[in-house]
Amino acid sequence: MYAISRFQCGVTINPKEYVRDKNNEVMEFETKDKAIVFLAPHYDTDNLEDQGIYIDEYKKTGGSDA
Repeated sequence: MYAISRFQCGVTINPKEYVRDKNNEVMEFETKDKAIVFLAPHYDTDNLEDQGIYIDEYKKTGGSDA
């Protein structure tokens, strides 16, 4: 699964924050392409990392989500 994230305040030493759904759960996408489709209405998807947006593999942890 994949998740969309960015570093808090755009500073890479800060932890990442993730796109969440209405239940405050991290939104997970089956493929990177599905995450890109979700972002397409809001971002130039050709340059996501230049905009501070990342799509990475995501695994839920036993405790609280990231």
